[in-house]
Amino acid sequence: MGGKSMARATARPKRNIKIVDKKLHDVSGGAESPAMRLILTATRLFNENGIHATGIDRIIAEAGVARRTLYNQFGSKEGLIRAVMQRESHAWFEWLDSELTSAKLNNPRQRILRFFALLGEWFSRSDFKGCSFINAVGEHPLDNCVRPIAKAHRQANFEYIRGLLAGSNISNLDQIADQIAILADGATVTAMVTGNPRMADTAASAALALVGVAERQPASARAITVSA
Repeated sequence: MGGKSMARATARPKRNIKIVDKKLHDVSGGAESPAMRLILTATRLFNENGIHATGIDRIIAEAGVARRTLYNQFGSKEGLIRAVMQRESHAWFEWLDSELTSAKLNNPRQRILRFFALLGEWFSRSDFKGCSFINAVGEHPLDNCVRPIAKAHRQANFEYIRGLLAGSNISNLDQIADQIAILADGATVTAMVTGNPRMADTAASAALALVGVAERQPASARAITVSA
């Protein structure tokens, strides 16, 4: 998942998720620099119209930069796509960090609830169009550009959720974190399709059920069964 207020984030990301070349991450000059204008414009247009439907000429025109700026900074449209996706990934975790850290939640269940509550807030936004990483892979199912970045972002999201479970009595943290990540992904897609932000609440209930069952299981348990 990802794509939450990405065009608005201006603070330096706290994380360094190595999903693209470092030179694409180190765009200097702030939001008003030509390179950053290209990234912000491409982010908006990709989210509104899709990657395939957004041509380089339109990005350049709306960003108000010279064509050579794009090629000097990013090499190609593919390079710009990679820079946009990297920035969205950093912005996503920066947002989660700011919201979850400020809440000072010490209980894993509370952190999981807050995580899904944040998803619900995102789903309720008028500009919510689903996860930009899932959408990108859907547009480019065989593309070697977007899939590795989307996979890296999904792995980072799994690790983030695993961190939210720290302090619990769950022995198989990897399995439970992966299941909760799947619930979050499913809620995101379902909210996009149905327009119902309460999918986050449904996923939160399922996540707490998983946590509850896992905490009651012996360390040797390998599978979790949730009855309907």
